[in-house]
Amino acid sequence: MIRNYLKVALRSIFRSKLMAFINIAGLALAMACCLLIALFIKDEWSYDRYHGKADRIYRVTRNFLSPDGSVNLHLGHVAPPFGPLLKNDFPDFEEVVRTLQRQILVSHETGAEEGKLFNEGRAFFAEPEIFKVFDIPVTQGNPEKALNEPFQMMLSEKTARKYFGDETAMGKSLRVGNGYDVVVSGVFKDFPPQSHLHPEILLSFSTLNDSTIYGRRRLEENWGNNAFASYILVKEPFDQKKIESQFPAFLDKRMGANMSEPNAPMPSTWTTLFLQKLTDIHLHSHLDSEIEANGDINTVYMMGVVGLFIILIACFNFVNLSTARATKRAKEVGLRKVVGAFRTQLITQYLGESILIAFFALVFSLAIAFLALDWLNAFTGKAVSLRLSGNVMLFAALIGSAFLIGIFAGIYPAFVISSFKPATILKSGQASSAKGKASLRKVLVVAQFAISIILIIATMITFQQLQFLNSRSLGYNKDQIILVGNYGELSSQYDAFYQELLNHSTVRNAGRSSLVPTDRLLDHRGSAQVQISDSMVNTNVVIKNVAVDQEFFDTYHIPLVTGRNFSKEIKSDDSPCFHSERIRRSHDWPHAGEYIDNGFSIWGCSRSRNRRSEGLSF
Repeated sequence: MIRNYLKVALRSIFRSKLMAFINIAGLALAMACCLLIALFIKDEWSYDRYHGKADRIYRVTRNFLSPDGSVNLHLGHVAPPFGPLLKNDFPDFEEVVRTLQRQILVSHETGAEEGKLFNEGRAFFAEPEIFKVFDIPVTQGNPEKALNEPFQMMLSEKTARKYFGDETAMGKSLRVGNGYDVVVSGVFKDFPPQSHLHPEILLSFSTLNDSTIYGRRRLEENWGNNAFASYILVKEPFDQKKIESQFPAFLDKRMGANMSEPNAPMPSTWTTLFLQKLTDIHLHSHLDSEIEANGDINTVYMMGVVGLFIILIACFNFVNLSTARATKRAKEVGLRKVVGAFRTQLITQYLGESILIAFFALVFSLAIAFLALDWLNAFTGKAVSLRLSGNVMLFAALIGSAFLIGIFAGIYPAFVISSFKPATILKSGQASSAKGKASLRKVLVVAQFAISIILIIATMITFQQLQFLNSRSLGYNKDQIILVGNYGELSSQYDAFYQELLNHSTVRNAGRSSLVPTDRLLDHRGSAQVQISDSMVNTNVVIKNVAVDQEFFDTYHIPLVTGRNFSKEIKSDDSPCFHSERIRRSHDWPHAGEYIDNGFSIWGCSRSRNRRSEGLSF
């Protein structure tokens, strides 16, 4: 019976080649688009889920409140003292691990890149417990001891090959900065793309105890340097809301004990801690500080809706074409019923044809998807792959999807065709019963065109938005500018370095600034004062500030609306802008209402001794 159904289906397809081509091509293109969208969504959903304990891992976040109670800053990082204190005060926390990302200069005297200096932006100081919380496969060294001692580091496989080639990296040293020799104690596998962080170097956290690097006292007492990503492995069962309700008392107990002013408001009135699931970071976290740029759950939803619309258009097109040519198969239906065919047999026959067309379309859609995969990766910046061999789940999903699409697209035409009455057909040669189905076809055609118009309008709006973003004047020149990170080694020799840059024919100008225009102004702020009579009076205005030198405006081509640029010839322009103790307090003790995200203003210090320049632009 099945063999006979297959023969009849193939004969019907080859008898109407043009109609079959339109149906197969339409379904193939739609299925290819849906397959690419499904691969994108699967990649987005899989972030950080490869960890065996992902469902028990949380990240600690911290927000700051304005005097009116509104949130003006929410960070994905916290201060260093929180980590050990949280583990000590909450028995539900099995492990707590702190990491600190830093940009470092690395060099070495032997190996594949002898004598070269590298800028490593993905270097993380990490506590040894990182291997108890995250799944980090180690190929060389012992993860239980690799980060226990100061001045130890572990390299990713890619980084180990960069520095040592095919030689073993274990036991060898790399020089970090200008005077620290760090021993390689292990090598770990590169983090997969589906991770919210991708460290290339892991340095032992105990190295930060060195006072010339960070200092033990700051690790224990600095509540304002919110630069540490802290992760918690919780015990089961775990009640997140219950634990978070205890954080205000924890803050008042731990931070309140270190308050210098007796009448100052308690910490819980202006700052709060939260727990965020590890698996929620990529799609649901858009905080004011993130390790890497995250995705967006709304993008996933939008892509899913687009895929659904595309497959609906293809199915509606299939239904319309199939019902439109139903009258041509009226005599076939009449003769089959006359010789004893049941309606269920006819429905099975025509559903089989629809499913067969869907499987033909699946084959072509796979070919289209393979060809378009490179474009998808280039457009999204991902490394999505389509591997069918050995991937039973994907293969089963494709077969099941084709089967369901064939059923959905063919069920209505099958019921329409099988409902023809033999007596009417054989007498008049027409399927009069099909004429009443024209109204549904009109509805499907209208729906098909409506969905197409919606997608076209949405595409045009998106294109216009992108054109606007790409052509909008930012107020400064972003082209042909190279950014170099902050290096303490350059501070004492910056003038010589600056002159050396200008001597190069390809460098037009160079300038220093604490931030570049695209950075977030998180804790770079200061209170404002106004002159009343002969004295300066504090105000509640918070000024976002960036430390720049006299070349900043010329380097970025920022026009001055009024006033003048900073100058080396004017002594006051070269003096410290803020007292060093005041700056220390503003960075170490952020307070409620001290953060207003309203862009940035410039405060001038040509060569301020109180703040180190964070970047060099030329």
